[in-house]
Order: sequence, then structure tokens, then C-alpha cells
Amino acid sequence: VSVFNVATHEVPTKGSPGSYIVANPATSDPIAFVDAPATSHIALSAVQASIGAANDLFPSFSRTTSSYRAGLLNAWAREIRSNKQQLATLMTLECGKPLPESLGEVEYGASFLDYFAGE
Repeated sequence: VSVFNVATHEVPTKGSPGSYIVANPATSDPIAFVDAPATSHIALSAVQASIGAANDLFPSFSRTTSSYRAGLLNAWAREIRSNKQQLATLMTLECGKPLPESLGEVEYGASFLDYFAGE
């Protein structure tokens, strides 16, 4: 499993001051090191930028057809399913649940997108 900082797209430094260890609950082995203090300001500005972009795009997006929006949800569900093994592995490492259960949860989550695409 690759681990990186979502805000900076960099791999966190292991053991840097203020870093948090993400551990596999089943084995206590480290999965990742997250440098939260250094990224908290970056993460906040990234969230604010995302909210601003979504706000700017809403007027045009709200005029799209329901079939277009359904297509986006269907594409999202396909993307989830095409990455189900990686997503389930990450869930298993993060939560300590058995892999078959994680695979089921990935499918269950994708099924919600299918449902709302049909509404």
C-alpha cells in the first residue's frame, strides 16, 4: 500500500517530530506515518479551495441533465470496483477486519452509487 500526504502528494517522513503512527490493529505494525502538524494548515487551505471551486461550479453543474449526473455516479462505481482489491486491502490494514469482509464493504459502498444513479 502506498502512503502519501493528500495535501502535498509527498510521502510522510518516518518518525518526524509530531508525526502520528497509523498501525494495523491486528498486528500493531506501522502502516504509515502522518505528519499532521505540518500538514494541518495545508489541509485547511486545500479544503477551503475545494469548497470555493465547488461553489463556483455549482451553477453550471446544476443545469446538467439527470442522465449526465447518473453517468458520473456509474463511472465512480466502476472506478471503485476496478480498484476494489486495493481499497479492501487498505480497509483491512486500517480496521483489522478480514479481507473478505472488506471486499464486501467495497461492493456495498459501490452499490449505493448504482442505486442513486438510477433515481
